[in-house]
Amino acid sequence: MVAPNIREAEIQTARYFNMFQRAGMIGNFNGNFRLASVTELDEALKLVENCFVQAGYIQPSKFGMRVRPYDVLPEMDTFLTSQNMALSGVMSVLPDSELGLPSDHVFEDEINSLRKNGSVAEITNLALDTRFRKTPTLLELVRGVYADARTRNLDYLFISICPGHTGAFTHLLGFQSFGIIKNYSQTPGIEDPVEAMVLNMKTISTFRTDSDRITGTSFFTDFFITQNPYLRLIPFWRENARREFYNPDILRQLVVDTEAINSFSEKEKELLQNRWGKTVYEQVTKNLERYPQELIAA
Repeated sequence: MVAPNIREAEIQTARYFNMFQRAGMIGNFNGNFRLASVTELDEALKLVENCFVQAGYIQPSKFGMRVRPYDVLPEMDTFLTSQNMALSGVMSVLPDSELGLPSDHVFEDEINSLRKNGSVAEITNLALDTRFRKTPTLLELVRGVYADARTRNLDYLFISICPGHTGAFTHLLGFQSFGIIKNYSQTPGIEDPVEAMVLNMKTISTFRTDSDRITGTSFFTDFFITQNPYLRLIPFWRENARREFYNPDILRQLVVDTEAINSFSEKEKELLQNRWGKTVYEQVTKNLERYPQELIAA
């Protein structure tokens, strides 16, 4: 006899698979998927802010884009989807570093437990244009993120996610709940409840095999492994993106012209200087005195 909890999990996997199929969220992705170049980061971060503001997770910024120190680290891979000439989705993968991960401020204990057992990266900047939410866009982004984790030989992918989405991430994508629901926001008066989830890359093959059996398909193996073109493409994309990243004019537009750098801590600025190189950092931050002193000191 199948244990009740296992049987229930199988029922939920079949349910979410059928639900996503009926909604048009599983199928051929008719759009463009790519790794963002540094010149595309502004458009990506604008979509992220727009979606988060609409959801009430953050307050709008002066320049319409959320720029954190993490977003301008060269090792962050930000994936984009475009459909009908419009940016439809964003999802980033950020490997752990001296700066830590974005969710450390709320799930540090949980993430530290992962760090003790292997390499960790966080999925962040998940944003979908509302016009494309009932399309294969989300799964295409996850497909790319999965390939990114494989090509980096990561052990764990961590995500802080709205509790309303945990069902799909559990039963369709193989994530596991990894902590109690907490408020992600650090802004007084804003509630942004999130749940910690983790994808164990060391055991995900078992989930794929079981899911194929449950649904009577080979979708999970084909989609994420045997027919996943991004496993081959992402290493080349990443190499090209890194070569193009160290552009002082573009980086200046992202962190200085938006005044984002005014909120960065000294530790964060030091890390950026190390990552960008002293010459690029000085070119990006030169003539900051032209901004009001109260902004520079913020």
